[in-house]
Amino acid sequence: MNMVLPISAGPIEKPTLGLLWLFQMSWLLTGNLTFKDDIRIPYMPVHTFGVSLELPWESKYKKLPGSLIISGYFTGSRYANTANTKELDPYFLLNVIYNQKVNTNLGVFGKINNVLNTRYFSYNEYPMPGISLTIGMNMVFEGIGAK
Repeated sequence: MNMVLPISAGPIEKPTLGLLWLFQMSWLLTGNLTFKDDIRIPYMPVHTFGVSLELPWESKYKKLPGSLIISGYFTGSRYANTANTKELDPYFLLNVIYNQKVNTNLGVFGKINNVLNTRYFSYNEYPMPGISLTIGMNMVFEGIGAK
C-alpha cells in the first residue's frame, strides 16, 4: 500500500485559546480537627492554571483536517502529609499534540509530554517521567453495521 502523508498544512482555521484556573481551599476536618487548626488536605494545591492553544487546519492533500495543540499546566505547591509538614514544590508542564487525518478512516498523531523535561513529583518521593514522545495511528470505522 502506497500512502502519502501530508507534511505541509494549509492556513490555520479558527485558532482556539483555552484558559483554566482552579482555586480550591480545602481543610482536613477529621477527628478533632477544625478550621482553626488550618490543616490542608494532602495533595490538593490551592491554585492550578492551564492554557492551551489549538491551531486547526485543512491539509492541502485531499482537504483533510489536522491540528496542533500546545498546552501548559501549572500546579501550585501542596502538602504531602496530613500534618502539613512536607510540602511538594509547584511545577509547570508543557505538552504538544499533532493530529492529521490521512484519509476518511485513518489518522496519525504525535504527542510530546513534558516538553521542558521538568522534574516534578505528583506524590511524595515518587518522581514523574521527564520528556516523553508518543506517535501512532488511529482508525475510525463509521457506519459498520448501520442500515
